[in-house]
Amino acid sequence: MSDPKSRQQQSPDPSDETSPTPFIGYAAALERIRLVTAWYSEAIGQEEQSESPDVTRLAALRAERRSCTADERALADADAAEITRTATAYARRYRGLRTPD
Repeated sequence: MSDPKSRQQQSPDPSDETSPTPFIGYAAALERIRLVTAWYSEAIGQEEQSESPDVTRLAALRAERRSCTADERALADADAAEITRTATAYARRYRGLRTPD
């Protein structure tokens, strides 16, 4: 007789972007958006505290943070596919922000 655990269907790994239909819930998408938002908030704070803040960079950082906030609000009305797309995009964006060029 086969092991019942081996017959159980396992949920896809939400961090696996190679899966054709990854399962990513609302909470995970929201967390990813908030991580990116926090990164921008930190970068804004650092720029503001620098000896000579770059006003152009500050404006760009603030615009990106506003975009994150808008995406967070839009998530409440998103369907499952849009939630998955948003979460995947924000995971990539966060990795890109944390990885220096």
